[in-house]
Amino acid sequence: MSVIIIPRAREGESTPQPGDDLLQHVKTDLERRRLLTTKLHVVGPRYVAVNVQLTLVLKSDALVQDVQERAVKRLHQFFHPLEGGPEGKGWPFGRPVYLSEVYALLDQTPGVDYVQRTGHLEELTVDGVPRRIP
Repeated sequence: MSVIIIPRAREGESTPQPGDDLLQHVKTDLERRRLLTTKLHVVGPRYVAVNVQLTLVLKSDALVQDVQERAVKRLHQFFHPLEGGPEGKGWPFGRPVYLSEVYALLDQTPGVDYVQRTGHLEELTVDGVPRRIP
């Protein structure tokens, strides 16, 4: 059995990791309760870096700095491991990232008129590996 521990993030922390003490405490507690034939693994999460290149076209009265800050904040919130995801209940383990959701999220950001492709193709980078989407 594998148990992944994701602690509450501190302010500004986007990839919270449990300390060794917490991991050991949980493992020790579960060891006493496990079935004899069960192997137990208690670990922290492995985060996947996601990079999307799109262009935000702003409304005429929008301030670039404000819209940029809001867009970045919304992306961080959406991908947050405990409070993000489509339902706001945390990003589900192993759930894929859909570019259409990123388009919708950014398109709904105050000050954004619309979102367009950057160059010829959108590019979604997952853990440093580019994935082109036609």
